[in-house]
Amino acid sequence: MSSSIPLSETGRTTIERICNLLPVISPPNSSAEHSDTPVPEESPTEERGPEFLSREERVLHILETQGGRIWQADVVSHTDWSKSTASRVLSEMEASEEIRRVRVGRQKVVCLPEPTRQSATDSHEAAVVE
Repeated sequence: MSSSIPLSETGRTTIERICNLLPVISPPNSSAEHSDTPVPEESPTEERGPEFLSREERVLHILETQGGRIWQADVVSHTDWSKSTASRVLSEMEASEEIRRVRVGRQKVVCLPEPTRQSATDSHEAAVVE
């Protein structure tokens, strides 16, 4: 014995609107699963939105979009993290040399690390060793 609750016209149209917004899910193609062709790798920022990136990837994405430098306070506003969370993530990234932070007055600027240049003597010594 099934009992159904009658929906009002407003309830019915609301449910229809929600159903129209939901993506259509299709079953996976079994032949694609076992295909011998390799799947090309996408960069994390192209396929996934910033909300699906790791914290470190989010910081690097923000730095790349902001030209390689940003105030630490702006990292907080771009990510909606607390100041302490942003500071902790940035400290870990700085320790692993993924970023640099430079103190300017009472604030810090977060920067992408600059590529290291080999001096002429370094390249000469490398050529002699090889």
